[in-house]
Amino acid sequence: MTCHAVSSEKRLVWLGFKSQFLQSCCITNTSDIHCVRVCYRERNAPLQLLPLETVSFERSLTPQLCIDHCFRKGYPYSGTQISSVHFGTQQRSQCHCGDFKPSTEHKTDESQCSASCPGDQNNKCGGDWRISVYRTGVFRYNQTYADSGYKGCYNYDRRMLSQYKVDLVNNNSPVRCLGVCKGIGYIYAGLKSG
Repeated sequence: MTCHAVSSEKRLVWLGFKSQFLQSCCITNTSDIHCVRVCYRERNAPLQLLPLETVSFERSLTPQLCIDHCFRKGYPYSGTQISSVHFGTQQRSQCHCGDFKPSTEHKTDESQCSASCPGDQNNKCGGDWRISVYRTGVFRYNQTYADSGYKGCYNYDRRMLSQYKVDLVNNNSPVRCLGVCKGIGYIYAGLKSG
């Protein structure tokens, strides 16, 4: 399934908008209300704090890369984690995605998320059993809201909702599609299968 969006009010380009938003907000100004950069104590699977998707970026992990990845997958939260494996002889660099902000009971001092990111040594990417969590910019809707905004079923035309397209392959839904599209400023969203 594919998620499409259009806006009659503004035309935003994915890379330009997201890069500007994230660099000015989530990386350099973490006190902004739309950004969360908090250090948490991680838990073992299946009780991970951001359990919905985990991907390894061994040599390139940065907060920006992880935020972009989770945004494109439709998740409101992303987290970076560097952990030692094989008795400290190797490192694992992972990006985690999830739908919900971790509970404050797992919050820990920011200084514990002190591992340098392999993709940018100037940024921190969590640590052993520590995860740095960020907001991605995806809005979290409930199903009732998605249902109340339903406009109907239309014959597909390539020009319809053609300004932005994202493939949410394994987790597409009206709720997730709306969240991604609103996150980058669109006012309409639509789902298409195939």
